[in-house]
Amino acid sequence: MSVDVRKKVIYKSILWLSLMAFLLLLGFPTAVDAQKQEEFDQYKIRFDAGWFYSNPTGTIRAQGDTYPVDLVKDLNFSSYSTFAGKVD
Repeated sequence: MSVDVRKKVIYKSILWLSLMAFLLLLGFPTAVDAQKQEEFDQYKIRFDAGWFYSNPTGTIRAQGDTYPVDLVKDLNFSSYSTFAGKVD
């Protein structure tokens, strides 16, 4: 390896490490600040909810089975919407 190639490799390595260090330091104060402000015992009412849209498809087969069970055709599965949540 020539001296010029080594210098380029070292330069790129230092540049890459500097960029990673900068990005890490950029995100660090935000993470620390979020930990300071978030106190779970200070809320009066807390809602935790999720919405799911499901479209089940596929077949069920047993070992050696010649007639698979189709979820849509045989069991009449269709798309449905589901809500899950809690209040604390």
